[in-house]
Amino acid sequence: ANYVVSPDGRKIAYARSDGGTDWVTLHVRDLDTGKDLPETLRDVKFGGSISWLADSQGFVYNRYPQDENGRGDDTRQARIFYHRIGGPQSADTLVYEVTDHPRRQASGQVSEDGDYLVLSLIEGSFDNGVYYMDLRKPERPVVRLLDQWDGIYDFLGNAGQRFYFRTTADAPNGRVIAIDLDRPGPDQWFEVVAETDTPIYAASLAADHVVLHYLTDAHSTVRLVRLNGT
Repeated sequence: ANYVVSPDGRKIAYARSDGGTDWVTLHVRDLDTGKDLPETLRDVKFGGSISWLADSQGFVYNRYPQDENGRGDDTRQARIFYHRIGGPQSADTLVYEVTDHPRRQASGQVSEDGDYLVLSLIEGSFDNGVYYMDLRKPERPVVRLLDQWDGIYDFLGNAGQRFYFRTTADAPNGRVIAIDLDRPGPDQWFEVVAETDTPIYAASLAADHVVLHYLTDAHSTVRLVRLNGT
């Protein structure tokens, strides 16, 4: 159902569908030996939102609480756990859970430099919130970066403490903005790519460029824009 290669390229965490259902079990394969490691992680749905930490020693993933029969209960909210390779699932550390809203779900993405855990909270299809944790700080407080629920904010990546997002906020067709964590107010956002008449179908960060995929009249157009907007 999903697989994610570790940053050091030596392991793959993968999700295997249980009998074709949305429930999956997570496994880890050692690429040097081609064999699976002992751990099996359960109470997970879809792809598990797997995201490795930079040291390749473990990953964060989404897990549902168990019901009275010891099975995953998807009527409740999934929580984000950290799993260290080689340990049992019972030793996994709770990283984050939504405690202030009954319907919002959270998933975590470790930034490519390994410094931040970016938390995306969703409730529907038209907006989301974005929080983050600085993994370099021992206390790792949760910072509510985007909590306005005024559009979709898709985290593309970061350059240090400058976060890049594709967003529909004030731009139904999409635009790309940069937010400095020291000056996160909307009046301080830098617009890297302005909205156009053509919707942005997808966007990603590659080195010092934003790669933009536009879909017009059933064909694709790709643009490259530098992070300074040129």
